[in-house]
Amino acid sequence: MLPKFITNILVSGAFVAAATQEPLQPNQCDVTCQLAYRKALALESSRWVNQNVSTDDFYSNPSNLSDYSAGDLVKWENVPADQASKRWTLPGGVSMSRFFYITEDIDGKPIPATGFVLTPYSNPLGNDKPFRTLVWTHGTAGGTRQCAPSNHRALYYEWSGPFALVQQGYVVIAPDYAGQGSDIPQGFMYESGALHAGDVSFGLQAARKALGKRITKEWVVIGHSEGGMTAWRTDEREAKPGKATGGFLGAVAIAPALQPIKLIPESFRRAKDGPAGDVVSIFLLQSISRLFPSIKVEDYVTDIVLSRIALADQGCIITGGTLYGSLTVKQLYKNTSWIEHPDFVDWQKRYNGAGEHPLAAPMLVIQGDDDILTYAEYAEEDFNATCKKYPESTAEYRLYHKTDHGLALSVSMADFFPWIEDRFNKVKLNKGFLTSVSMDTSSLILALQLQQQDLKLWEQSRKGKQREGEVTDSDFALLACRQELELMTAQISDQVLALSIARAVESDGQLIREAQLAEEQAVKDREYAIRLSAGPSAAAKSDAESVKKVPRVDEEDDDLIDILRSMNLGGFDDSTSGQPESSNWAASRKAPQMKECIACNDRFPPLALSRSPCSHEYCRECIVGLVRFSLQDETLFPPRCCGQNIPVTKGRWFSPELVGQFQAKKLEFDTPNRTYCSEPSCSTFVPPQFIADETATCPRCRRRTCVHCKGPYHSGICPSDTASQQILELAAENGWQRCYACHRVVELDIGCNHMTCICRAEFCYVCGERWKNCGCPQWQEERLTRRANDIVGRDDNAGHMNARVRQARVEQERVNLMENHECTHDRWKWRPGPRQCEECYQVLPQFIYECRQCHIMACRRCRFNRL
Repeated sequence: MLPKFITNILVSGAFVAAATQEPLQPNQCDVTCQLAYRKALALESSRWVNQNVSTDDFYSNPSNLSDYSAGDLVKWENVPADQASKRWTLPGGVSMSRFFYITEDIDGKPIPATGFVLTPYSNPLGNDKPFRTLVWTHGTAGGTRQCAPSNHRALYYEWSGPFALVQQGYVVIAPDYAGQGSDIPQGFMYESGALHAGDVSFGLQAARKALGKRITKEWVVIGHSEGGMTAWRTDEREAKPGKATGGFLGAVAIAPALQPIKLIPESFRRAKDGPAGDVVSIFLLQSISRLFPSIKVEDYVTDIVLSRIALADQGCIITGGTLYGSLTVKQLYKNTSWIEHPDFVDWQKRYNGAGEHPLAAPMLVIQGDDDILTYAEYAEEDFNATCKKYPESTAEYRLYHKTDHGLALSVSMADFFPWIEDRFNKVKLNKGFLTSVSMDTSSLILALQLQQQDLKLWEQSRKGKQREGEVTDSDFALLACRQELELMTAQISDQVLALSIARAVESDGQLIREAQLAEEQAVKDREYAIRLSAGPSAAAKSDAESVKKVPRVDEEDDDLIDILRSMNLGGFDDSTSGQPESSNWAASRKAPQMKECIACNDRFPPLALSRSPCSHEYCRECIVGLVRFSLQDETLFPPRCCGQNIPVTKGRWFSPELVGQFQAKKLEFDTPNRTYCSEPSCSTFVPPQFIADETATCPRCRRRTCVHCKGPYHSGICPSDTASQQILELAAENGWQRCYACHRVVELDIGCNHMTCICRAEFCYVCGERWKNCGCPQWQEERLTRRANDIVGRDDNAGHMNARVRQARVEQERVNLMENHECTHDRWKWRPGPRQCEECYQVLPQFIYECRQCHIMACRRCRFNRL
C-alpha cells in the first residue's frame, strides 16, 4: 500500500515546502530520489504537531529523572479544547491529555516514556459511572523520537484505531513506547515487544494516578502490527509473577508482527529480484546496532542505504518507505548474516519476547490470509505452540479470507468490539484454544442456502403437531431464525453486487488516471531536473509554478467507490479473480434514472442520494448541510425529516468528525439545566463529567463556573443576578412563560396552551406546570378567535364576505383548530407568495406550504425538518 499511496500524493503545499529546502548532494540521491524524498518528508511533516519534539517542553526529561521509579507519573497535561482543535484533528465530543511517565528497560532501569489519553464527553454507562478502559498499542510509526503517535495530528492511526475506540465510549490510554517522544540513550527499541508490554503496564499505572475513579480498574489491550505483537506480549507479561497490573481482562492482537528472525528472510525470499518494499528491516537493524555494539549497520547495508539513512532519519515510516521501498534486497544489503548473529537471536528472545508463554486472560488473534507484511503462518505457528504448551490458557485465532495487513484492522471491528464488550460484561469463555476461518462469499451464501433448506424441512415436519391457530415458542423461534437467514443472505448478495460494481468503476478509472499521472509526472520530473542543474532557486520556482497544474483525482468516482466499499462489510477486494467490465460496455449501458433531492430539487443518480426513514431522498450537500445546521440551531436537532430522526451515526456521507460533533451536541442538548462557561468569550458547554462539588470546570479554558447561578465560581451564597431578574419581570408583564426544564422564556404566538419547548419538555403555558398536571384550559378564547380570523383572512374572497358569512367561517375554523390542536401535519397544500413562515418567520417570495388541517404556514425547511 505504501508505494501506491506515495505515488498518488501530489500535495501542492508539501511540494513547495520541499522545494525550498537546501539541495542534496548528488552522491546521496539522484534527482528522482530527491523529488520523492522531499515530497514524502513534506507530507509527513505536515502531519506532525511539532516539527521537532525537542522544542516541546512536554517531551523534555526532568532534571530529577533519577528520583522516579517505573509506573510514576511525571507530567500530566489536559490539552485545552482550543489547542486540541488547532494542533490535533480530534473527533468531536472527545478530550485529550498527554502524559509523561516512567517505564523500564531490559535490565529494570527506569527510563522515560510518553503517551496520550482520549476521553469521551459522554459515558454510555451513565455519567455517574467510571469509563471502561482500553489500552491502544500502535503499529510501526518510525524509528525516531519524532514519530511518536502523540506528535501526530491525527494520533497516527486516527479512525482505524484510537478515534474508533473512543467513539465506542471507552477511555483510550495509548503509550508512545519508550524512545518515541521521550529521549533515552539507546533510542527507540523497535519491535521489542517485551519492553513495549512494560510500557503498557507502567503507562496504565501512571495514567490511573491522574484519572483515579473516572476509569475502571478493569482493562483490555488492543493493538495492530507491532502493536498487535505488543498486545500479545502484554497478555503474557500479566501472567508473570509480580508483573500483573490488576484488572486485566484480555488482549486483542491484530496482524501481530511475530518472529522477525523468520519474517525478514522470508520477505527477502518472496521479493526475489524485485523491489523488497522493505523499510522495517532497516529500522530493526539500526535499533539492534544501538543495543549491541557487535552489530554494526555499515557491515551489512550497501552504500546506497548508508547514503540515505541520514535522510530517512529526518522522517518516519512514509519517508523511510520512499527511500528504501523501491530497492531490491541486493541494493539494500551486501550481506544479511546479521539475521543469524547470536546477539540478534538473543534479542528476539529477551527484547522481542518470542517463545511460548502462558496467558493471563483470554486473547483474540486476528490475521488476514493476504497479509504480506506479517505472514499468517507465523501468527498461526506461535498460536499453536502456545496452545500446545499451555492448554489451560484461553485464546481464539481468527483468519480472515482475502484480507491484507491494513484491512485486518477495519474488517474485524464487527468482531472485536463485541468480544471486548463481553470481557467487561464478564461473559465466560471456555478454557482452551479455538481457530476459525472466515468463509469466502460464495461459500457463505451456499452455507446460508443450506441452512434455509434445513429450516424449511423442519417447518414441514412440524405441520399438524399442534391445534389450529396455536402459536408455540418453537414457532416464534422458527420465524426469528428464518428472518435472520433471509437478512444475512440479502446483505451478502448486496455486498457481492457492490463489490463487482466497485471493481468495474475502479478498474477502468484507475488505469486511465495512473497513465495520465505517470505521463504528467515524467514531464514535471524532467523539467525539475533541468532547473535543478541551474540552481536551487530555479528549482524552487519550478515547483511553485507546478502547484497550479497539479491534477486532481476525480472525487465523484472515489465517492462512488467509497459508497460501494461501505456496503462490502467483508472488505474491498482488490484481487483480479474476476474480469472487470470494459469501458465500452459500461458506456453502452442505459444511464440510471435521475431522482430529485427533496431539499434543493436538483436531480441526481440514485446512488448520489441518501434516503431518510420517511423515504424522502437528499443529496450529499443537503443532508450534510442539514446535520451541520442542526448543530447550530437546536430547533432542528436532532436532524429529522417528516418527524422521523435521521440516523447520523450510520449515514455513509457523514464524516467521523461530523458524527463526533453530533454526539457532542446530543450530550449537550440532552442535558437538563445545562451549564456553560461563565467567560463570555468562551461560553463552552460544560459536560456533566466536568462538574464536581457544584462547580463546573470548562474543558476549553479551564475557568470555573457556579452550576446554580451560572456565573463565575464563588464561595458562599450566589450573588443576585439583576439582568436575569429584569428578564423575568418583563416576561411576567407580557404574560410569557418559562420552561420548567431548561428555564427558557417563551412566548405563545399561535396555538393552544400545550407547549413543547426546544428542549422537548412539555408544559402548560398558563401556569408553567408539566403538561396534564394542572386544570388550566386547553385554549385561551381570545387567542383562538384571533387565529381563526387570521386563517379566514387569507382567503382571496375574504374582503367580499358579508359579516354573517365571515362569522360562520370564523366559527368553522375555530372548531377546526380545537379539533386539530395536536396536528401531525400530514397533508399540505401550496400557496403562492410572498408569504411568511410561521415557524422561522422567513418571508418566502414565491410560495409557501400550508397544512390542510391546522393551516400553519411553513417554508420547506420547517415543513420537512423542523415541525
